[in-house]
Amino acid sequence: MIPTMAYIIFLFSLRPNVNDDDGSSWLGNGQYILIRRSVYENVGGHKAVWNRIDEDYRLAEKVKKSKFRLRLLYAPHALQTRMYRNFREL
Repeated sequence: MIPTMAYIIFLFSLRPNVNDDDGSSWLGNGQYILIRRSVYENVGGHKAVWNRIDEDYRLAEKVKKSKFRLRLLYAPHALQTRMYRNFREL
């Protein structure tokens, strides 16, 4: 289920200018957000998005709208995670 959800998010959210500093698109994935502390604090950190189920996406939005650099990379060979072990945990 998770891979399908990820595919749908990427399919409908990813636009060509996510990595363009002047572009208006953003996307974030919670397991692998690498962010400078100064940027994190400047945009309000998780306190600014704590009540959202899509807090990773909204944190990326705050970074991009605050004119900080945002990069979305696909690197399955470098990173791996298992968020849930079964449907109940999901």
